Amino acid sequence: MNLVTTNELTNSLGVTPQRIASLAKQLNIPNEDTEIKGRSKFYKPSAVKMILQHRGIKYDTREVISFCNNKGGVGKTSLAINTAMRLSSLGFKVLLIDADPQGNASSFLLQGHKYEKTIFNLITENLPIQKAIIGLSDYLHFIPSNLMVGNSDPHIATKQINQRTFFQNMLKGLDYNYIIWDLSQSMSQLNFLALLSCTQINIVTILSVFSVEGLEMTFEVIKKAMSNFLDYRPDAKTLINQFDSRMTSALELLSDIREVGLPMFAGVIRTDSNFNKAQTSKTPLPLNSNAAKDINNFVDEVIGLSALKVKANATVQ
Repeated sequence: MNLVTTNELTNSLGVTPQRIASLAKQLNIPNEDTEIKGRSKFYKPSAVKMILQHRGIKYDTREVISFCNNKGGVGKTSLAINTAMRLSSLGFKVLLIDADPQGNASSFLLQGHKYEKTIFNLITENLPIQKAIIGLSDYLHFIPSNLMVGNSDPHIATKQINQRTFFQNMLKGLDYNYIIWDLSQSMSQLNFLALLSCTQINIVTILSVFSVEGLEMTFEVIKKAMSNFLDYRPDAKTLINQFDSRMTSALELLSDIREVGLPMFAGVIRTDSNFNKAQTSKTPLPLNSNAAKDINNFVDEVIGLSALKVKANATVQ
């Protein structure tokens, strides 16, 4: 279980550690929902949820999110995993779906444990989706992937389906605040149907020419889908990954994206070797790393916490 430190809460809420302690006392957070390690105090998801609800964050939300781009090597899987883990540490119920045949998310999260069902089985065998869900914690559940997922498209083609509602119907009734798709780099039929189920699409890009081209292509696919399905209006935004402000070419490409007018998240994910180290060792990101801080800021933006903090600061001023 990922725990949240007092420092992380102070950064997200824009308050002092003393205010966090005061809130915990005011809300009667049970001692068993916190842990003391050394000189640091950690909060379990149930405790964080109480604090964030008090600050105005809603926990009755239901969002279906994807991390995608037609270009590979942009860090979609790392961001999907860490976003899912962060959301669950904040007390949200999260389902992460690995829809990439490479199964990197599955390798990271399951670490060699055997599993039987994937999204491929759900498509080919008409199984209830619950049959493929693996519980990783009380707040984070997972549907794994393997190479067979890459064979999904021919089976989808043989089905008489409504593209718009195919995965919507499959996901209907699941009790999660956030359902997160980790998609492969191709614009396969599987990916397209997954995108049609999404309320939010995070198009991950690094600031290279080919990645930005993939970004533009993905936006075009979404725009075409919106013209074909009038009720399809996802919140699609660019998420800059592996950002290095020292690179002139990166700054130029960032300027190009802004000039084109493609929607972007306010924050970026800075380049950080800790992403690769964490993926290789299959361990969480170090708490004080730029990677962890940027993921936290990104999640704060996703759940609306950043906007609440700005509003609170403006009121104080």
